[in-house]
Amino acid sequence: MKQIFKGNKQIRFFFFLFLIWLPFGTKKFIYPFIAGSVSELNSAFLYASELFLAYFLFLTFLEWRRTRTRLDDKPNFILLSLFLAAALVSVFFAFNKSLALYQLVHLILGMGLALVLGYLLKTGVLKNHEIFSALGLGALFQSFVAFWQFKFQHSLGLYFLGESLASPFVKGVSEISVAGGRLMRAYGTMSHANILAAFLVLGLISFYYFYLEAKNFGARILSAVGIFFIGLALIFTFSRSGWITAILASLIFLVWAALNRDYRRRISGLAVILGACFLLFLITMGWAIFPRARLAIDSSINDRLIYNRMAVQIVGQHPLGVGIGNEMLFGIETKLFQNYGLDTVNRWQPIHNLYLLMAAEIGVLASLIFIFFLVRIFVRCLGNSRNNPRIITAGTLLLALLIGGFSDHFLWDLQSGRLMLWLVIGILLGIGRSPRGLMDKTSPSEGGNRGSIPLEGTR
Repeated sequence: MKQIFKGNKQIRFFFFLFLIWLPFGTKKFIYPFIAGSVSELNSAFLYASELFLAYFLFLTFLEWRRTRTRLDDKPNFILLSLFLAAALVSVFFAFNKSLALYQLVHLILGMGLALVLGYLLKTGVLKNHEIFSALGLGALFQSFVAFWQFKFQHSLGLYFLGESLASPFVKGVSEISVAGGRLMRAYGTMSHANILAAFLVLGLISFYYFYLEAKNFGARILSAVGIFFIGLALIFTFSRSGWITAILASLIFLVWAALNRDYRRRISGLAVILGACFLLFLITMGWAIFPRARLAIDSSINDRLIYNRMAVQIVGQHPLGVGIGNEMLFGIETKLFQNYGLDTVNRWQPIHNLYLLMAAEIGVLASLIFIFFLVRIFVRCLGNSRNNPRIITAGTLLLALLIGGFSDHFLWDLQSGRLMLWLVIGILLGIGRSPRGLMDKTSPSEGGNRGSIPLEGTR
């Protein structure tokens, strides 16, 4: 396939510009929806990454109209359309309809990213291994930023990349207590350490892919080095949810890939590398890891449990939702936070559970549609995998985010988090048959051969 789109070079350029900029929080404040309060949760910002995304989607739309190619993924398109319709209906129940509409625009951009990315992967305009490369290298860059942030215990001045002003003495900066002292958690160029941890996990899994697919010993060594530095940066985030997600995702990847006999030797080598890194981290950083890893219920865990109980009450009383982007505002306006003993403003936060937060904001039915959609694309991934590392990596990326979704909210309501989620969904949507009318035009080296699943390059 020489060219499906005449403008595919431009499309590729702006997609990778978006992907490179995804972990950078570069943004311009526009408008506060709530007087006296400015945050990503309640104010309008113009994000550099979403400008690149919007232009990428615009270019793809123009080329799609010109070629008039028929899509063959109608079930998923219908499911996402129903999901979007439910989100639109929830706007009518929102306390702040302007905030709801603003969040709805972000949701549409995310869904557009997933659908368009899936289409371009099927047609061969984009390749999975290119996306894994960008995620891995992006995570590696973030790991170096995290290292120096932790070493100096303050931000590095990378404000043009969206780095927050941070130090242990800045109010609101996330810290941990070690031996009576305070340590700042690494943020990278993101708005919270937990978001950085999620992005690092995506990069870590991407490096697993390249370790399996390495053509020589040197390439495997380079992959191992990347794994080490990203794993070290994960320690510096002190994100317990990130640690748990990384461990579970690693086990899933190892077991899944080991089902392919051709990769068992490399999987054994990867397991040894991961075990050695894990042991080295415990020996050198155990003084900080063990206090943070305690299973005792602290204020953070306790508040999460309270938010979950609040969610159950909201869903029970408002099954159609309280409006996309409005859950926290609903809790403030109805004094729900105070009713649950959350009397200080810093404890007024969104529900820290992706699925409960979604149900509370846009309704139970919408949440169930979304879960069914995720199950459907993952089952298709399992059916198509044939223990292929490319598909194993994509499936593990999705599972990693969904595991993390049980303990945080950023995949739904914060810019970098929601883009990570829809990006990974798009990768899964790209696994399957090519769109009708393009199968015969697609060479085996650019998307697949007749009647088979498209393969990466000549892999």
